[in-house]
Amino acid sequence: MSDKIVQYGMCEGYTATLEILQDCVGKGWKNLIETCFNACVEHDVHVAQVKEKFGGLRFYVGGAPQEVHDIIAQCEKLSYETCEVCGEPGEPNHRGWIKTLCDTCKMKAQKQ
Repeated sequence: MSDKIVQYGMCEGYTATLEILQDCVGKGWKNLIETCFNACVEHDVHVAQVKEKFGGLRFYVGGAPQEVHDIIAQCEKLSYETCEVCGEPGEPNHRGWIKTLCDTCKMKAQKQ
């Protein structure tokens, strides 16, 4: 468990650990969240929100240096190629709720 924290949310005084931010999206994106989180810790950047939208990762921050924005942009791009459930290579579906899934997770989701 990480002892590092970042300022989190729209209100002052809230903090989040890596584990809390990873719980905002599927477990398959945990490494992407960790990369963004570590960049924010290193540069003391406020994390406003973490979520999935239209099949991709959204990692919103307050004022941050370009280096942090570049890391976040790369992770958001990779999320469209990474299954949100298991972390294997995947792609967004284009029917109903858009999720980025691998073939195996896509088949499991269709059976439910």
